[in-house]
Amino acid sequence: MIPVPWVVLSQGVARDDFPAAVRAACRAGASGMLAGRAIWSDLVGSAEPAAGLRARSVPRLRRLAAIVDEHARPWTAR
Repeated sequence: MIPVPWVVLSQGVARDDFPAAVRAACRAGASGMLAGRAIWSDLVGSAEPAAGLRARSVPRLRRLAAIVDEHARPWTAR
């Protein structure tokens, strides 16, 4: 176990694999996740980015937040 707060990053993890990576990291002690590209990268250059963010990115972020809520432990709880 790492004695300091830590989170899993989305960089280098395929978007579709990131939820499983978040789940595994949180089960192993991560306090959360930092995700950027895993949420919005497929919308770069989109003709309607706002609509894409609403339709695809918001559900992705909600799914990731639900995983964190279920499996992560606050670093202060150690």
